[in-house]
This record gives sequence, structure tokens and C-alpha cells, in this order.
Amino acid sequence: MARTAPFRAGRSAESGNRSAIHAAATQESRAALNARNLVVHHGQYYESKKADDEDLWAHVTVVREVVARFLFTIIGYRGDYCSYVGRPHDAKFPPP
Repeated sequence: MARTAPFRAGRSAESGNRSAIHAAATQESRAALNARNLVVHHGQYYESKKADDEDLWAHVTVVREVVARFLFTIIGYRGDYCSYVGRPHDAKFPPP
């Protein structure tokens, strides 16, 4: 069976301003994925709790945001929604 290339959205002229946002989102997504892997493969979030370990809820909010944006794209939604990343706040989709 042939593998297909992953979907990649096209770049627009204003997308240059989004690179910092994308980098932060990528780091948050990677941290959420690492948290998921620890829970699924080890059955617990941390092997030993350290003071600098992030709270699991921070990762849950990132995953929720990714799923919401994915669904918004599928249904063609454009407008306001409540984002919980960082703190609860109103956000626009797609991001400006």
C-alpha cells in the first residue's frame, strides 16, 4: 500500500508573522505528545514527581485546542470560540 504525504496547509502572504506562534504551538504539541506517551506506555504521568514537572492539565488544554481547530477546519467554521490555552480567553478562527 502506497503512503501518502501528510496534509500541509498552503502559506499565505501574512503567514510570516505566524512563525513564532507556530514554534510555540509545536513545542506545546510535542510536550502534550510526550505526556500522552508516558500515560499510555508507563501507566502514569511521571515516574517521579519533580518540582519543575508541568501539570497534566496544561497538556490536556493543548490537545483540546488542536482537536477544536481540526474540527473547525473540517466544517469550515470561521469566527469566535473560547480557547483554554494559557488562560480561558476568546479567540478567532482562523487565527489572524
